[in-house]
Amino acid sequence: MKRYVVLFLVAVTSLAARANAEVEYCPALVHVAPVAVATPVPGATASPTTDFGLRLQAESARTVSGVVAMHAPDGWYQVSIPPTKLLPVVQTWRSSFSTYTRNVYESSPVYVRFAKPITVASAFMLQATTSGENVFGWDKRGTVPCDAEPDALDAPTAKPQPVPNSTDGLIHPNHEVEHAPPIGTPMIVSQRLSLQMPVCNVPFASARATKVAVPVYPPSLARDGDLTRREALIAVAISASGIVDDAWVFESSGRRAMDVSALQAAAASTYAPGRAFCQNVPGIYTFHADFYPN
Repeated sequence: MKRYVVLFLVAVTSLAARANAEVEYCPALVHVAPVAVATPVPGATASPTTDFGLRLQAESARTVSGVVAMHAPDGWYQVSIPPTKLLPVVQTWRSSFSTYTRNVYESSPVYVRFAKPITVASAFMLQATTSGENVFGWDKRGTVPCDAEPDALDAPTAKPQPVPNSTDGLIHPNHEVEHAPPIGTPMIVSQRLSLQMPVCNVPFASARATKVAVPVYPPSLARDGDLTRREALIAVAISASGIVDDAWVFESSGRRAMDVSALQAAAASTYAPGRAFCQNVPGIYTFHADFYPN
């Protein structure tokens, strides 16, 4: 598969504490949720249903069309997405020490119908086309094929993985379930998709850090008497060869010097790329930097 990566040439170790991505590996990420009339019980297993809502997400404004692959217990399906506009959304996240917000671009739900009740394990863009995208230059590339997500046989995701805490992660907007669409809303009918499953020892795996550089507690803060324990989450864009393409602040520590130190540690660490369908694939890894005063 031909692979596209959109990035600006930057020296990661000299970056200021940016909160915006300069790399995208696909014109859109996908989040899928069942359509239900009642709010589900937290932690409950999703029941099979015929109707699902798909939301597309990206780092800048755009209109996206394309094909989404969806994985169900009985195999793969594909869904053709008509031109869908992504608009600004403010997300609220919770981490071990704080609650913080991020600005992203997200579509309203696109509704999909299956011939029989199923559960969907995951979804990812097979290919996508954009219009009105003025930051990453996707419009010039026409129809872009996208790699599968490393978790394409597990739970869907359109975000970096949270730090290991059951209460951490995205808390608003919550799209674990979509409300039933208004009467007359078009429903896209899913089609069967033939995806060959290659055989190998590790067909799917998330990106991981192989050698973690420890962030330095900024001496200037210690001298100023700031001895508060803090954390920063750094989103690290890792290429299919394991190279750091970019890194930016996903959650700020609240101190610029700490954010810069966390970025430098993330860039100095080494990584193994994710894998999907027995191939290395690019993706986003979350580097967790804890700052403990001496």
